[in-house]
Formats: sequence, structure tokens, C-alpha cells
Amino acid sequence: DFTPRLGTADTKITLRGTGFNLRADYNMVHLAASMIRVTEVNSDGTELKFLVPDSWTGAAPSPLTINFDEDVSVGPKATSAFPFAPTPPTITDFIPKTGPTDTEITLRGTGFVLNASYNYIHLGTGGQVRAHEVNLTGTELKFRVPAYWSSIAAGALILNFSSPAPDTPGATSTASFTPVPAEEGASSLLALTDFSPKTGAPCTEVTIKGTGFHLKPYKNFIHLSDAGYIVAHEVNAIGTELKFRVPDSWEKASAGKLTLSFSDDPITDPIKVSTSADFTPTAIKETDCEKDKDTPGTGSRNFAPNPILSIRLEQSISVRPNPASQYIEIDTPAPTHLKIIDPTGKVLRAEQIARGLHRISIQDLSAGSYLLLLQIGSEGTSYTFIKS
Repeated sequence: DFTPRLGTADTKITLRGTGFNLRADYNMVHLAASMIRVTEVNSDGTELKFLVPDSWTGAAPSPLTINFDEDVSVGPKATSAFPFAPTPPTITDFIPKTGPTDTEITLRGTGFVLNASYNYIHLGTGGQVRAHEVNLTGTELKFRVPAYWSSIAAGALILNFSSPAPDTPGATSTASFTPVPAEEGASSLLALTDFSPKTGAPCTEVTIKGTGFHLKPYKNFIHLSDAGYIVAHEVNAIGTELKFRVPDSWEKASAGKLTLSFSDDPITDPIKVSTSADFTPTAIKETDCEKDKDTPGTGSRNFAPNPILSIRLEQSISVRPNPASQYIEIDTPAPTHLKIIDPTGKVLRAEQIARGLHRISIQDLSAGSYLLLLQIGSEGTSYTFIKS
């Protein structure tokens, strides 16, 4: 080990270990390609001291290597478990500022270790997580929110180069990060501030603004009274704006407030919020989605009358490919409610799709077998597909 782990020019560093040369100046300490000779060593070769040289100023944080040669590649040698920082790291910003488990956070600043795994990000006493990516200049890193942060309070992020409790060298963000409860997919910050347009026919794209939206679009359920729900197809990176298309099932519904929840049942869902203004469905206009009629996977509505299902659903609905790695395509003759269920029976996704061809992303699913339930009106069918 060595202390302190941060030091500008002329800072005295104490390094502890075994096997140091008893003649102090025979011990060479290297930071990347720069070297300094030791000035002090104790009588049993277990502790040495040196002063940080001017040549290390501005260098990227890096582990210290000790040997008995000016060439760092010459052995025998030993390398520290943690990096030394000649310049204090800083945090200038991070996005998003809220998110559930596995959300990727981008943190910007200076002085990050170029070896990603040496950068530890702490949230209060909730434990730490390592970065998985750092750019070439040490000014941007990325990490994913760990599951054990989901139950702790919002707080500043602390960056350092050690896994225990936050200590120096470190940098603290000015803004707070708010974990989202893993099971709920939402936080106490959930709010709706506005939406537009406030009227529209099926296929109209509606934008809702607020805070605390789930960063996975299909986890946001938008309800209109008893007319059913639709899931968002787009959410921005900080969970403050989402977009959805008015579903066919709202066509003849009465005006009412929009309710956002994180399940298909807003009555029992403890996390939900409603708009202050009403949304008013309008009659279909053939020109509303004319540009989207032949565009598969857009969620648009084809305005031909729904066909009467004269054959079994499994013969009229197409699901491909199987196995699949990135997406599955569903070609359905009528508005369809779909659910994807994992082997434990957990519903991973539920949404309403319009008549036509749709490409459903499965990139976030783990490899394995899944059940796909499809329902048109009172009729339903199921498919098993393999995520490769």
C-alpha cells in the first residue's frame, strides 16, 4: 500500500511492502514512463519514502511500480493495487441523474484512470461500482447502476480509486443521483408537467413532459380512463420526456386525464400520476397516418377495416425469426395485445400494437426461451421463441 494516494509536486509518499533495497537510491518508483529515486528506506526494507517529482504533474492516474532499474520493464518489480493521482480528479456533470438498476451513467470530469476498472463510483454508504469504460483522455467514464443502490436515498456521486468507503483522492458531484426502486421502475420524482397535443386520432404522436419516467420506453404505461393503455415508444436520456401514439382502442373513448404508471393496471399500481388537463380522442382522418401506411414497425395504424378472424390466430399471425438475437417481427391482421414472459412466469413486457408488421427489440433479454402471448379481442394464442 502507499499513502497518500493523491499528491502534487514535492508531496512525500510513503510506500509499504517487502524486499526493498536497503540503499534508498537503488529503489526506483515509476508512474507510467516517468521515474523517481527513493529518498528514504527503513532498516528492514518494508517502508520507503519519496517526493513526487515535477515531471509527474498533469500525468494520468496510474499504479506505481517499484524496481531497481531506470527501465520500468526490468524485473524484479512490484506494482501497487491502486493508482496514484498526481492531480486531483474532478466531476463536472453526469447524465442521467436518475435511473433503475442497470442504467448506464455517463460521468464527465478530469483525472480519471485510463484503466476503467480502477475508477470506483460511490453513492453515500450504498456501496461502490467500477466504471466499465473510460475515454482516451480520462475525461469521461461510464458505469451501470448496481442493484444494491435501488434501496438507498439520493445523494452525490463520489469518484475515487479505492473500493472501500469514499476517501481521497476523490471528487464529488454537485448534483445528486436518485436511484429508482428496482421492482417499481419509478421514483418519488415521478411527475407530469404537460403534454401535447391535447387532442388526436389514432396514430397521433403525443409528447408528455415531466420527471421520473422509466428509461426503458416499454415500462411506461399511458392510460385513458377505461379505454385501455399504450406504452411509450421513446423516452429521452434523463427520463423527462416520453412519446406514444394514440391507440385504436381510444378512438371512441370520452375525453379524460392521462395516467402514467409502470404496469398495465393503474388501480393497483402504487406508482402512478395523472395529467391536470384532459386528452380528447377524435375521429379518424384518412390523411393522419397516410405517410406511415406502408412503414412497418412504426406503430402506425392502417385504416382499412379490421378483418373478421375466420381462421385460427396462429395461422393469421406471423412471428419471425426463431431463434432471434436482436428482434422479432410480428405481422398481425388487427390491433393486438402482446406479452413477453420469462421461464419464471414474470411478465417482462406488455404493450398494444396496431395492425401490420412490427419489429420488437429483444436486445435487453438474456439468452433463453420466452413465451409470447398475443391477443386480438377475445381470442388469444401463444408462441415460444428462443433468444440466442
